Amino acid sequence: MGRPKAKPKAKSSASASKKDEEAESEAAQAAARAIWKKRKEETQWAQMQLSTLSSQREIAAKSEAGAWIMESHQWHEAKLATLVKCLEGKLMDVIPQAMREGIESYALQGAKGFGEDLRPSFKEHRDIYTEL
Repeated sequence: MGRPKAKPKAKSSASASKKDEEAESEAAQAAARAIWKKRKEETQWAQMQLSTLSSQREIAAKSEAGAWIMESHQWHEAKLATLVKCLEGKLMDVIPQAMREGIESYALQGAKGFGEDLRPSFKEHRDIYTEL
């Protein structure tokens, strides 16, 4: 009757190890892509906030009633520029939620204008960038 059929050979440990390494590499690449995408989104958001403050400052500069806001806006613009550099330089991957909320809150105050009647209730929010 001939020879009995040979049993299939077990995969070598080198082959299995190589597949494990490839899977780990693919997972690492996927994670890196996700971080890159999130950092890009965060950078765009910060740049949009910077643009908003810059526009508000330019409008306020044309009005005597808005002159009081200039220093605060310039300070926040400088901090936002630093935030953008941190994101672009990969020093940060995401903007902390508390910082994001503080920036949004500050920028929204300017959406109302900068008349003297808003000055007493205006909050400078200078404490929001502590994590930079």
